[in-house]
Amino acid sequence: MRVILRQTFPLGRYHANPWRAFPYDDPHGEWPPSPWRLLRALLARSFQLDRERELPNADTLREQFVRAFCRSLVSWNLPTDSWRGPGLQQYQPSEFKKTPAAANKPGEKTYNTTKNKDNFWLVPREHDALYWILDGEEWTDELLAHLDDCLSRMTYFGRAESVTEMERIDESRFAAPPASAVIVLSDTRSATAVPVLCPHHDATLEQITCQTHDDAVANSTMPPGAVWKFAERPARAKPTVKQSPRQALPPAQIVQFAVGGRVFPPLPVWIRITERFRGRVICILKERNGGSYDGLSLFTGKHADGSVLAGHRHAAFLLVPDSSGKPSRLVCWRKEPFTDEEQRAMLSAAEAPLNWEYDKDDWQLRLVPLPMETPVPPDKDIFATAVVWKSLCPFVPPLHTFTRNGKPKNGTDIATQIQNHLVEQALPPAKKIEILDEPGTPVQWVKVHRPHRVRDNRPTNDDKRAYRLRLTFAEPVRGPLCLGHSSHFGLGLFAACGDHGEG
Repeated sequence: MRVILRQTFPLGRYHANPWRAFPYDDPHGEWPPSPWRLLRALLARSFQLDRERELPNADTLREQFVRAFCRSLVSWNLPTDSWRGPGLQQYQPSEFKKTPAAANKPGEKTYNTTKNKDNFWLVPREHDALYWILDGEEWTDELLAHLDDCLSRMTYFGRAESVTEMERIDESRFAAPPASAVIVLSDTRSATAVPVLCPHHDATLEQITCQTHDDAVANSTMPPGAVWKFAERPARAKPTVKQSPRQALPPAQIVQFAVGGRVFPPLPVWIRITERFRGRVICILKERNGGSYDGLSLFTGKHADGSVLAGHRHAAFLLVPDSSGKPSRLVCWRKEPFTDEEQRAMLSAAEAPLNWEYDKDDWQLRLVPLPMETPVPPDKDIFATAVVWKSLCPFVPPLHTFTRNGKPKNGTDIATQIQNHLVEQALPPAKKIEILDEPGTPVQWVKVHRPHRVRDNRPTNDDKRAYRLRLTFAEPVRGPLCLGHSSHFGLGLFAACGDHGEG
């Protein structure tokens, strides 16, 4: 005969530890619930029923009840959405004693507290119940009626926090689960099985109702009339999150980031920010490209074979200062719009802070992505169309403008180098070129970018003299205007002058 019990936990938790298991040594709790615990809980309700109304032949009825339960084959259909909950630790009263304990000092009696750990399993409240399946031949109508009376009085199971409801149901209300979902007991233990305390098939009523504080029980590893068996917990199915298809970012010529931090780098070392950010982006793109540089020339400025990309078509990384002269915005710009994959690589590169000084972990900058339509400050407009342009970041001439003895070199003066750069970028020549550095002021030196291909073969001097300039054209010129050494790393950046960048 098959007896099916349906058990739910309205609070969604089952609190219990296996027999003689210290909660701190057993973080998993008791799962599945032990038949030994269920039988003792049912007998407790049987004695409660006897107090409510006198049962005829109560002891004989309980003996028959114990025999029918112990000789039944127990299995479970556990809730599929159950998992081990986090253990709760709380202080609870323990010993009632005088505080302070010294007899010659006044005091009062109170409870000491001890820290207890409460292990539990999270279980569904209603939808997915726990089913006990008892297959035995000694269940009679009288025993089933007594079982129903005991189940109706069941209020908790395990610890008092495990509020529960149990009932016996007909097989017609029980959808037979697949064989893989039924948990059965085994006499041998596997590497993944857990011990489950069960009543022996010949256990007596006296053994099942033993008191846990009795010496014979408290000092034993197993209560009388019990036996350890083993069960395999079902593997918890990992929840699957349905991910919506990623929406591709539209092509964009400009990607901007706000620059934040506690300690900002001085102007001479600004290039470290753009160098390291650009390096991160290239590493991400290379990794996503299978470790190859093919197709990355518009970022690296070189083809896969190492030859230089002509026409200044690769990406520029420009730093825009605020009114106090600190870097406030990183602008990534390219003539050919950035693709979705390239934009996402830049967003990934901005997730971690940037160190701009070696061995200074506190000197970090954060890059926060800005919406595509965010305008640059009017007085720092690098994308305007204007006649007059003024240095936002100083210009570094690629060629030396002075000889070793300090005399100007023919053909390498500032004006000539500026005009040559304008021709290279297909821009009109400047009508007027002014150096804004006042005579007598200290010479300004800045760090410049040195490619990896020349670092090992040339001196390591990367400090170059820089100049602030104002350029005037005969007709409006459209920005961004980046000229000179390391112009793709933010040096030689100009901003439009005048209202709307004209005049």
